[in-house]
Amino acid sequence: MPQPETPSHTPTQKAETFLAFLLLSTIPAFVAGISTFAALWAVDKLRDSVWDAAAEQLPPVLSQLSPLLLCLAGGLIIGLWTRRCGFKLDTMHQVFGICRKEGGYRIPHLGKTLGLFFAPIVFGGAIGPEAGIAGFAAAGFTAVLDKTRIGGTGALSADTHPFRRAIRTLLDTDDEAQASKEAKETLQELPLRKLWKVLLWILAAIFFVLGWACVSHVLGSAGEMPRFEGIDYATADWGAGIVALLLGYAFALFALAAQKVAASISSAIGPDPLKKALLAGLVLGGLACILPDLTFSGQDDIVDLIDTWQSWAPALLILVAFVKICMTKMCVALDWTGGEFFPTIFCGVALGYAVASLMGADPLLPVAVASGAAVGGWTRKPILSTAVLALCFPPIALPVVLAASWIAAELPHPQKKAA
Repeated sequence: MPQPETPSHTPTQKAETFLAFLLLSTIPAFVAGISTFAALWAVDKLRDSVWDAAAEQLPPVLSQLSPLLLCLAGGLIIGLWTRRCGFKLDTMHQVFGICRKEGGYRIPHLGKTLGLFFAPIVFGGAIGPEAGIAGFAAAGFTAVLDKTRIGGTGALSADTHPFRRAIRTLLDTDDEAQASKEAKETLQELPLRKLWKVLLWILAAIFFVLGWACVSHVLGSAGEMPRFEGIDYATADWGAGIVALLLGYAFALFALAAQKVAASISSAIGPDPLKKALLAGLVLGGLACILPDLTFSGQDDIVDLIDTWQSWAPALLILVAFVKICMTKMCVALDWTGGEFFPTIFCGVALGYAVASLMGADPLLPVAVASGAAVGGWTRKPILSTAVLALCFPPIALPVVLAASWIAAELPHPQKKAA
């Protein structure tokens, strides 16, 4: 790609150059925010349409078996589509790992990736949307970074108007990834480079959120977590909180064991995605015909639990939580790839309500503690766990969530590195 000169610019040229950088950063970020939310909204609506249609169209004899029929159909579609794609959807942890290692993230093929994102959610996988959304958002921000670097080097050239030169540089680029690497070296020499970089990233993040918010305002909400009320610490039952902490920690250990078992099953089946996806659909659909709330990510089910938890037997709440996390680990291992945070939060909430029911306590403290321990014990990252749980717990509850996450992460752990 053409290397920019570094002449002394007039104040007007400097302002125009900064404007070019600004537009190269904010416009793609705005589009990325719109696209990411649109994907989340579309998969939510398609899922609801498929399951509502099955409930309405199937005869009464088969309606009880609709989870099995839909999950088997999902297994067939996921297996065949994964075969065709030749790759799998990356989990959120994999996306972050690639970003750290390579400095960005790129989707192999947008259409194929959308299919891998949509199918497990639409057909009832016990997974959340955060894996696909993380990939789309990371790819969007990588595109913003690439375009800012490439176009920015063009904008620094003095032979034409900065923004016109930036667009021409972008249009002349054949290999965007390679051009971005070359541009990165060029931009290292910019005065106040770090300040520019921080400012442009802040603006890009703001415009990403604005794009997300604009589509949300037009289309309506999608993929949101429910919000709990604040804890009244003066009247809270701390005995129930301790029991919830221990139960959440035990659940986290169980989840890690379930993950190992699911990985072993996947290895035993072999590389064929059709066999793996069909098995996942069979097991998930069959159990969903017997136990409630095993399918989907759990966000809507938490809303139902908030209103109905007192009508549940505590043992059933605990059973559903432990079986659901097995289904989540199985889905991820057997190519129904998706997020694990939202199902784990549901399980923590169910455990908290079980403790509250058993001990006759107000549920807000045990729910917060069990959720923190479940997520923190699984991730062993208390800050990350608390940040995610802030989606559903108010600020006054977050100190308890953080404490439970930290304790569960620090307690004896089978995968803990030796000191």
